Amino acid sequence: MKNIIIPTDFSANAKMAADYAINTFNGPDTVFWLTHVYRMPYSGAVVSVDLDNMLKEDREKELKNELKAFRTEYPGLEIKGHAIQGMFVDVITKMVANEDIDMIVMGTTGATGAKGVLLGSNAANIVKHAQVPVLLYPKDCGIHAISNVVFASDLKHVKGYETLKPIRQIVKETGAKLDILHLESQEEGVIDVERESLLLDTIFVDLPHGFHVKELKLAEDDILDYARDVNADLIVAVARTYGFFERIVHRSTSRKLSMLTNVPLLILREH
Repeated sequence: MKNIIIPTDFSANAKMAADYAINTFNGPDTVFWLTHVYRMPYSGAVVSVDLDNMLKEDREKELKNELKAFRTEYPGLEIKGHAIQGMFVDVITKMVANEDIDMIVMGTTGATGAKGVLLGSNAANIVKHAQVPVLLYPKDCGIHAISNVVFASDLKHVKGYETLKPIRQIVKETGAKLDILHLESQEEGVIDVERESLLLDTIFVDLPHGFHVKELKLAEDDILDYARDVNADLIVAVARTYGFFERIVHRSTSRKLSMLTNVPLLILREH
């Protein structure tokens, strides 16, 4: 059985992320957990039980309507709903542990604020703390079948099957081609590219894949440029790779933003 959490704030982008998750990952053994996390709109003040209950009922009603819409749109869909009061990261990570969750799929918010932060704080914190793969679905991305996956690998101590198992599953289930991209840097020290690439070849031996080495300039730009050149439908990176996620969250340019509105990003947890 595959369990997938889809956080929702009932926005159009959250709905699109849910549609993407369902269209991409639904199967006879898949259960989706549509989860709305909310907090009381106060800071330090005493709130009446009535107000607490009113907010709870309001959020549960919205969630019920959302579930009804998904079940109507996708007959036979196995989807559960939870509206939970609390801190977003705490609630989601607890669910991951308690419900044997395999993946989190969530929408991102686009560039906001004076610093041009690309992803909302919830997405950034989930990537940092969740112990399962997190797929980030960019705003206005659209829904496309996955036919080409780019895996950005730094080749440093490739951990093997467990870390990369989600890539194998996606490529196998979708029939996509896998492009493994290594960006070579003179400052990173000596890496036995041949040895590490052979290990990756062994892991993906039964799946269509190619291996590409390019000179590193600026990792996030290079990865996005390559993904654009090969018409990637999904970019995959291990959480530590190049500090890629951290930089793409905190340093967004219009070109990076434009690219990320078209390509979902899957962040794997290293095992």
